[in-house]
Order: sequence, then structure tokens, then C-alpha cells
Amino acid sequence: MLFRSASLTQADADVQALQLRLDRLTIRSPIDGTVLKRNIEPGQYASGELGRNAMIVGDLRNLHIRAQVDEEDSPQLRAGAKGIARLRGSIDRQHDLSMLRIEPLALPKSQLTDRSTERVDTRVIEVVFELTHPGPTPFYPGQLVDVFIDTSGSELAATEPTSASTPAR
Repeated sequence: MLFRSASLTQADADVQALQLRLDRLTIRSPIDGTVLKRNIEPGQYASGELGRNAMIVGDLRNLHIRAQVDEEDSPQLRAGAKGIARLRGSIDRQHDLSMLRIEPLALPKSQLTDRSTERVDTRVIEVVFELTHPGPTPFYPGQLVDVFIDTSGSELAATEPTSASTPAR
């Protein structure tokens, strides 16, 4: 009877060890969301390489759009300004934006259009908007959209093409 009890205890310990090993080999997300990009296949070893994520996960319920405003147009920016986003190729569908914040650090322009009149030494101010009601037209993270910002009574100022993104977590 004592031998059977020791065998059962050993079997329980083996099951717990296997469960612990399985838990260590399982990828879990810190947020509820959708897998946007998978850089690893089932059964593949996930090395801890810097700069290579096993998966990119995002919350598609709350999309944010990061608009780049030319530094020459930055004096026209007002906190809380409304905006409009338009998908490229979809002129008739506009979507309302509400400003979340203006990031005060001017950065070098990263998205160039290859126009002959474009200056490459331009710096931009980034403005983060929330897409209030995406409607039936889908927006995808990383997709380029045209953003127009209300500059308090004057015409809507066009920004550089920007990409829709999910909130940083």
C-alpha cells in the first residue's frame, strides 16, 4: 500500500512538472485583442532576440491615428481640435476624429512622398487622434489615411499621410 501511495505521489509530481513546462512554453498576451502579425509558427522555438516580437497584438475596438503636422503649420494647432480621416481611394467616406494629444517633440519627417517640391529636412509634430465611429469602412493598423485638422474657423489643414495605429500599451 505504501508503494502505491509513493507511485501516485510521483505521478502527481510528474504531471505538475509537465504542466509547468507547458505553461512556460505557451505565449500569452498581456491584453485582450486581435493578433495583427505572427512572426513565429506553432512548435517553433522563440528565442529572445531583441527587436523580434513573436506576435503583435492590438485592440481594434479603439483605433488611434497618429498625424504628422509640418513644423511650419504647427502654430495653427489647437489642443482638442476636431479632425476628419479619409481612407485613400475613398473620397466620399470621411470619418470623425477627436484629438487625444499633441506630442510636443518635433521629429524628422519619416514618410516621404518623393515629390520634387518636398523638402527632406522638414520636421513634424505628431498629433494623436481617436477614431470615434469607424462605421462600415474598415480601418487597419498601419494603413495610410489622409487627415484634415480643424484650425479654429479656417479651412481644414491637410497633414502628411499618416497611418492608423492601435493604442500603445
